[in-house]
Amino acid sequence: MTRKGFTLIELLVVIAIIAILAAILFPVFAQAREKARQSSCVSNLKNIGTAMLMYQQDYDEQFCPPMVGLGGRDRWDDTMTWDRLIQPYMKNLAILTCPSDQYSPTVTSRWGVVKRSYTMPGYLGWCWFCGYDECVNTLHGNPIWGCQYSVPLAKAQYPTLTVMVFERDNCNSQGGEWNWCSVGDGTNEFAYRHNSMSNVCFADGHVKAVKGDPANRRYHILPGHRCWEHGTATYGARFSGNWHDILPYHTGIDVTCPGGTEGTWP
Repeated sequence: MTRKGFTLIELLVVIAIIAILAAILFPVFAQAREKARQSSCVSNLKNIGTAMLMYQQDYDEQFCPPMVGLGGRDRWDDTMTWDRLIQPYMKNLAILTCPSDQYSPTVTSRWGVVKRSYTMPGYLGWCWFCGYDECVNTLHGNPIWGCQYSVPLAKAQYPTLTVMVFERDNCNSQGGEWNWCSVGDGTNEFAYRHNSMSNVCFADGHVKAVKGDPANRRYHILPGHRCWEHGTATYGARFSGNWHDILPYHTGIDVTCPGGTEGTWP
């Protein structure tokens, strides 16, 4: 019996079908893998949030500040950044690293080898420029550049809207600004690592993914927060420590943000 083989056209059709299926399925597989990494990142932030809440109970219901000490480059002895301050409560350096973080460098610190993928907002205790009301630097005789201040839990009127820790592609480096990069200034610094989503831990301990499009300068706008520029869609919500009074003070979109209808400048 003569066995009839495949013709060239039939082989090409089969190859084309396989190629089409691969083009359809490979992105789906990639998104599924990224979703799994995002879940791991959410777990990290929940553990960090729990450590933050434990810190608050031991320190008279004060938020853990982004850093204590003068801002600078030292990753070893100088400043106690938030990740160092909560270390007794988490006892695990691995949860400081998002599995999708490709940009934050790995450095050697007193605590061990660290890759920090997360940052705190400045409004929980850090001013870049001092002298505004209670934000006064008494460290190292420096009255101008960089100082911490205390933020009691009661000052956060909307803990479900108040950012506590968020994803960031840090500018840390072996000789770089390890301390300064523990503080973030706005949603324009969010790292949207997970299919254009970024995980955020809020002051009540819950974690939520928010969406952004940094390639087109579209950043997430958080309810209750002011934005960097009045009505400019290319800038998101801000929480820079230059102005310590910018904790969320309402639940809507602020008038300083695109489409905002609520809020006035105090």
